[in-house]
Amino acid sequence: MNGILGMAQMLLTPGLANDERDDFARTILNSGQTLLTLLNDILDLSKVEAQKLELDRLRLIPSR
Repeated sequence: MNGILGMAQMLLTPGLANDERDDFARTILNSGQTLLTLLNDILDLSKVEAQKLELDRLRLIPSR
């Protein structure tokens, strides 16, 4: 989260070149996606620990 906030502050710096802005925005996006994945994993783990995780049964179709 600190990385996202730091990059967002740098993105607001006046006089940045377009390529720098693009790099900062890309870093914010990637960091946000990574953080979301981590939070989803933590939520899944807490469901497992609380025995509330429900699994769906998949029927596999053999490939030809």
